[in-house]
Amino acid sequence: MFDPDTDLSGDKMSGTSCAIRRLLSFSGKHNDEDDMSEDIHRNIGRLEEAVDTLKGDMHAMRSDVAAIREMLATHKGGRKMLLTLMSISAALSAAVTTLLSWLRPHP
Repeated sequence: MFDPDTDLSGDKMSGTSCAIRRLLSFSGKHNDEDDMSEDIHRNIGRLEEAVDTLKGDMHAMRSDVAAIREMLATHKGGRKMLLTLMSISAALSAAVTTLLSWLRPHP
């Protein structure tokens, strides 16, 4: 008896292989080889379409991840620049305050 979960050697197959085998298995008996080949080609066409859809989804996810990376890199650079400007302005403020305290006579 044919078990769709085993390969030709009788070993259990992985989930993906098992799912593909089930998609390609037939529910009824076919007397004509042309009907079988049409069913096989139809199932292969469906699988190729599913793979093409998954490839498109992966391409879209990769472009989204690249955009997120670019945004984070730009954001980090902006944050660093802002911290640098704040440090420079704080140092200049301290220098001006120190100079004013030296120039102004203390009571």
